[in-house]
Amino acid sequence: MGVPMLGRARGVRQQVVEGDLVLLDGDEAIAFARPTPAVEEAFETKLAVSQKRRAEYAAAKRPAAGHQGRRPHLGDGQCRPARRRRRSAA
Repeated sequence: MGVPMLGRARGVRQQVVEGDLVLLDGDEAIAFARPTPAVEEAFETKLAVSQKRRAEYAAAKRPAAGHQGRRPHLGDGQCRPARRRRRSAA
């Protein structure tokens, strides 16, 4: 979903007031209240790398292709059950 969330953070309400900038790193479970410019820059760099990876993954995901590049489904002749051999009456 891409929505950052941090739970069970003790003392946050005492440290953060309305209007403060708070950066949430959900991957590392870290919150930065009133971050310095260096922390903001590092956060933005990490976020850009993460977004690039997600875009590459989304571009690489393709549906499965069957015979002749079509998506396989039952009834198109691609999925035939094995034929049973008749037993000869000996």
